[in-house]
Amino acid sequence: MTVADAGRPTPQPAGSVGSRALVTDARDRVTGRVPYVSNERRPDMLYGAILRSTMPHARILRVDPAGALALPGVVAVITGRDVSREPLASRRHGTQVRDAPVLATDRVRYVGEPIAAVAAVDLDTAHAALRRITVELEPLGAALSVEQALATDGALIHPDGNLIGPQTLSVGDVEQALASADVVVAETFHIPAVQGVPRETHAVLAEWTPDGITVHSSTQTPFHVRRELAYLFDLPVERVRVVTLMLGGGFGAKAYARIEPLAVLLGFHAHRPVKFVLSRSEEFVTIQRQPAVITMTTGARRDGRILALRAECTFLAGAYLDNTTRILRHGLYNLVGPYRVETLDLLARGVYANTPPCGPLRAPGTAQVTWAREAHLDAVADRLGIDPYELRCRNLLGAGDRFVLGGPMGPVHLPDLLAAVRQEPPAQPDMRPNRRQGIGYGVTFKTTQTPSEAEAVVAVDASGRVTVLMSTVEMGQGARTALGQIAADAMTVPLDRVDMSMPDTDRTPPDAGTVSSRSTFSMGTAIVRAATLLRSKLLDLAAVRLEISRDDLAIEEGRVRPVDGSSAGLDIGDLVQESGHERLAASTAFTNEPMADPVSGETGVSTHHHQAAVSVPVEVDLETGAVRVLEVRAATHAGVVINPTLAELQTEGSIAFGIGQALMEEILFEEGQVQNPSLADYLIPSTLDMPVRLIVDLQEDHTREIHGVGETPLPAAVPALTNAVAQAIGARLHAIPITPERVFRARQAAAVARRGQGGPAGSA
Repeated sequence: MTVADAGRPTPQPAGSVGSRALVTDARDRVTGRVPYVSNERRPDMLYGAILRSTMPHARILRVDPAGALALPGVVAVITGRDVSREPLASRRHGTQVRDAPVLATDRVRYVGEPIAAVAAVDLDTAHAALRRITVELEPLGAALSVEQALATDGALIHPDGNLIGPQTLSVGDVEQALASADVVVAETFHIPAVQGVPRETHAVLAEWTPDGITVHSSTQTPFHVRRELAYLFDLPVERVRVVTLMLGGGFGAKAYARIEPLAVLLGFHAHRPVKFVLSRSEEFVTIQRQPAVITMTTGARRDGRILALRAECTFLAGAYLDNTTRILRHGLYNLVGPYRVETLDLLARGVYANTPPCGPLRAPGTAQVTWAREAHLDAVADRLGIDPYELRCRNLLGAGDRFVLGGPMGPVHLPDLLAAVRQEPPAQPDMRPNRRQGIGYGVTFKTTQTPSEAEAVVAVDASGRVTVLMSTVEMGQGARTALGQIAADAMTVPLDRVDMSMPDTDRTPPDAGTVSSRSTFSMGTAIVRAATLLRSKLLDLAAVRLEISRDDLAIEEGRVRPVDGSSAGLDIGDLVQESGHERLAASTAFTNEPMADPVSGETGVSTHHHQAAVSVPVEVDLETGAVRVLEVRAATHAGVVINPTLAELQTEGSIAFGIGQALMEEILFEEGQVQNPSLADYLIPSTLDMPVRLIVDLQEDHTREIHGVGETPLPAAVPALTNAVAQAIGARLHAIPITPERVFRARQAAAVARRGQGGPAGSA
């Protein structure tokens, strides 16, 4: 695998912004000293296990834990009866709406929903106890897909009705615009549920103390978890402490409260610390990404100008809402995406179903709809006889254009990004029998959570070491290193003199969560502002000590020096020591705001838009349907690259996710039961599935504003790959992943269609 250094900053001293500084905890990672919640131990700790529903929808008639309680080594068993007592009786938890119970009480709504939980001296005993719990369920009717959920009386699935939303957007008369178009193309796309598959499954250690609750959790959102636990157990938030260590991957799957409430409740009844570490199969029924059905009808002129779009996307939320309402907004604006369309009729809605809850996963909502939109755009190009690359160029939004949800677009970099990934077809097409090649493109943009607050404390002690207190979660992406580089630059000290905290709600300041590609921008800005305040304090102290105006002083390499070089100055640690304090600190909070139109003042929905383009050439074996990814070019607007190595790795991770979702990832169900809940059956890409060449282009600009890159290329990678396959086989593809079977069926359908139109009946 090779990586191009297109757009790279000039090399700078190690530790400064723009340098390829080594990950600060690299040695701890490779020697196994990195702390994970799954490795945490307490002297009197118990192990938790969950009894889950085997039916997708059923009334609970009886749950009898007597057999489990009689087993030696079992300390506590909890059931719905324990949830039915105050304060839990009237309280549930959730991301946007509190609708999820800690344990099912009157009915179960999906296969895998927790019915009871056991705390025992070891995991084997806990699992043995689960088998001794008697459960009687009365089956009820179940809706297990988007189509079934739409056709089912909502009250049977969810007490508040089945439909979520809808969110709509209309501009102009779509019917008239479609009637005037030279070409009208209509297609329906199907996107399956997928899982994030973080290497470390979700882990929680909960313990009750005289002061309240302490929870160690592998969560991306420690302050959200604290808030939900305080609400559920009727405690002031100050009496709930959430500590987050290193995460072995997250990708959104570890955002928000999941099993933390259950661990806390079980610990309350056991009177001892309880630890849960989910198995891989349990991950699959704890959270998934929303599957979707998307219908798009586009009208265009012969010159390629898109006149009208009528589109509808329906997301399946699962049994509870989680973040689906937010997903609807992402889906709505991505139906049109970064294209200039004069007339629109857009609908985004969600439906409840008797399937596991669905929530965030790397570019949530954006990834699903971007695939359908970009695949559909290739169909429009095919009908018009226009190159797909050229069709995109003719319709991309420009700077100053209005964003579909209101407010201005701001700088638009997509034309440059698309140009950076352009590829020409091979001069000599591969003429090997049964092999065909194709090139596909995808472009995307996404918003970032706006508004959201990040707060940081920057301190310096008498030794001159700088400590940053923050609640950004390190989950393998290198956040502590990149933010440490920002802090080192802001304080003008070497990176090895900067210590970055782990999130601890008792010790570190609040943060909205490590989600939405927001952390480097939002937390980085908060760190710079806090460092600026701290530098000001140090300059004031040095001005008195050196008897010189602070305007004539500067801080360089950890020392305050006169700008004229008249003396060596003072080490910042010495200034702290002479001040009589153990340390000097400054804190600040930063809230990102949406862009405002300079003329009308109307605000949009995001601080800025993350933008990317991807191209992929593939080779398809027409006999087997196997797809080989030959190369990937990914161009992302980064604004300023803090650490090129980390940014490249984040991009490579997005491409790996894209290859997986395009070619192999899909959660399979039968009667509501997940059929492939292990890595033996649920396929994810290996190094052998990655392209020989992966060219990463991280484009910077003069604004020096940080743009998130962790999620941005993924939504473009999936359609780029599938469009390449469609071009290679000469057939449209309307469902992912593109398995060999789907390649075969698509070619068959295309052949039948050609025969019906009087064309040759040969293979596509």
